[in-house]
Amino acid sequence: MFDIYKKLINSRRYLNFLSNHPIDHKRVVIIEQFNRILFLSYAQFHENNISMIKTLIDNDYPLDFIFATINSRIKSHKYNTEEENIQDNNSPDIISKKFKSLSHKFDFNIAYKSMNKLDKFIKRLVLKKEGNSNVTYKINCQDYDSSYVGQTKRKLKTRIKEHKADINKNFNLLSVVFCQLNKNHVLDCNNILILDLEPSYYKRTISEMIHIKKQKSGLNKAKQNDTDRLSELYLPLLNK
Repeated sequence: MFDIYKKLINSRRYLNFLSNHPIDHKRVVIIEQFNRILFLSYAQFHENNISMIKTLIDNDYPLDFIFATINSRIKSHKYNTEEENIQDNNSPDIISKKFKSLSHKFDFNIAYKSMNKLDKFIKRLVLKKEGNSNVTYKINCQDYDSSYVGQTKRKLKTRIKEHKADINKNFNLLSVVFCQLNKNHVLDCNNILILDLEPSYYKRTISEMIHIKKQKSGLNKAKQNDTDRLSELYLPLLNK
């Protein structure tokens, strides 16, 4: 023998009648609760389960609206005129009531289609390396066992373009990368390594300092303030 069971932690909250949802949505709340009583529980439990009316009243449903909906549903069951019982296999699950008469007249079906699908908000993207931002990156030297480590908030390709532009400049106020290139280093800008992804600037600079210190032959040495905030006490741990 089956009866309806609800957990003790059940909030007994439904779509509130005073909300701005369409009236049909609120009517469905009553219908679904009544269907549960009618179809999921044995007849001897129906009288007790009809207490769901009190729960609906607590959710601001007017008593006359509740009874009118229940009476309509009883008649619908009695005469077997529910829409879901007369739909054939080719009918949509939900037919728009506004176009119902037209669909019957011209022998076609109309169904609701949500415009806000999950794939609109959740996408599987394969982001190219150069399109990443908030990164700590590493550029290796083509001819020597040397490398340069940097960090940027912007897209990586933007920062690399700046490095390449510095290479073509002819004045002294240049980036560290250019200064080291004057010593016959040629950086492999086509095979950049992303060492870390971190949106926090403070954490990203720490990541940059750690990776600078872990280089065997770094080109960052010309930029003395790169690792000023990383205590020498951490070096044995990084080396280990």
